[in-house]
Amino acid sequence: MLREESEVESDVSNISYQEIPLDFQINMKKADLNLLRLFWKEAFSEITGNIDLELYLTGTTENPVMNGTIDINQGKIAMNNLPLQMVEVNSRIEISKNQVNIPNLPFMIDENRFNLSGQFEMVHLVPENIFLTIQNDEEKMTYQNILETRADFWAEIKGSLLEPHIDGKLVLSEGNLNLQNLLQFVEEINVSSSYNAANFDSTKSTLDLNIEIADPFTLRLPEAEMNIIGNINLSGSFAEPAVNGSLNLKKGSLIYFEKIFVISEGRVTINGLTINDIDINAKANTTVQDVQIEINVSGSLANLQISLSSQPILRETEIISLLTFNRNIQGLSEGEINQILSQEMVDIIFQSLQINLFRRLERELAEGLGFEFINLSYDISESSSSNLFFLEDINLGDLTLEVGKSISDDVFVTYSTPLDFQGETSLGIDYEISSNFTFSTQFDTYSLTEEDYRFKFGLEFRF
Repeated sequence: MLREESEVESDVSNISYQEIPLDFQINMKKADLNLLRLFWKEAFSEITGNIDLELYLTGTTENPVMNGTIDINQGKIAMNNLPLQMVEVNSRIEISKNQVNIPNLPFMIDENRFNLSGQFEMVHLVPENIFLTIQNDEEKMTYQNILETRADFWAEIKGSLLEPHIDGKLVLSEGNLNLQNLLQFVEEINVSSSYNAANFDSTKSTLDLNIEIADPFTLRLPEAEMNIIGNINLSGSFAEPAVNGSLNLKKGSLIYFEKIFVISEGRVTINGLTINDIDINAKANTTVQDVQIEINVSGSLANLQISLSSQPILRETEIISLLTFNRNIQGLSEGEINQILSQEMVDIIFQSLQINLFRRLERELAEGLGFEFINLSYDISESSSSNLFFLEDINLGDLTLEVGKSISDDVFVTYSTPLDFQGETSLGIDYEISSNFTFSTQFDTYSLTEEDYRFKFGLEFRF
């Protein structure tokens, strides 16, 4: 007997951990969907709804087998750090011998609706052999102030949860893309991305997305707008995506020297998503004073090279004078050139004086006299001299002085007057009764006669 007991003990000790049989049944009714936070604590910004769960776990610890159903009712899920949201999810997920079948699940990215469906296999209770399909639900796509277009999108996600591969195609037409806003958005993402990749190695993902741009589609830049067609490919990994493609410029316009040039031909080559990676080679034409002027633009967005030619043939300096002054300054006397320059550049020169000189005077005067602020503003009048950039010719009636001073913590006084003291003069007093309640009064006058003044009273409430 002792030997037989020893043999039984020996048989038990030889059972491998991986061969332990499993026989579990899990049932939940109206369970809060929020329980998913137990597994992915930081993944969700919002999660509501409930689930009915019926799972059967059999097999062994080495090869578990899962069967059952998961019913999601009134589900709503929003992700942290991702513009992805699921609303009004009412679906049943069926599991048969570790095969998980996902029905049509709607979700949103910003204002764009998509559908997700497919299947995957649970291997050691981890999703593997993934095959999911994503399609856009509507024939349009918008994203902030960057993109608005008609779109046809589909993508397939294959592989494993930790090493997914995404393959897809996006066709854009009848829309527009703001390139400046896109580049700014990409830069902000690179600088301030707060995505938490602690449990996801994005270098192991792969991407192959082809973007086809069909006519008509408009590319917008600060000083240009053009119709484009072509293809762009996104490849690489999520951590280091590669962008390559080429676009043909069909028609459009650009502004140069405040003249509108019509684009005759062009091409954009893309090798990345920075201004150094996008090259342009384009030609555009305009006509000034019966002279046909052609501009040739080449190089990257960070370092564009521009050359000018004309018919009849003119030197580049002559072309620039045509674009700037609408006339050719070649052959004019020095006095005539100076006169043209004076007439054309007066506004720019005066603005420069106003910004640099007046702002400096304002700061120094306010500090020296103990005011909170001093502002000098300029109002062009018909009687003002044409040579406004010469200080001795400025009409003082076109200059308004405004000063502000805190009398106490509760009282602030402002005073404004034309520098010739002939126009409207204003005195204002603001009394802060409390942090939410301010009483203000204003006295305006053109002269000291009785009929030339007015009072204004006001109450401001802050909620």
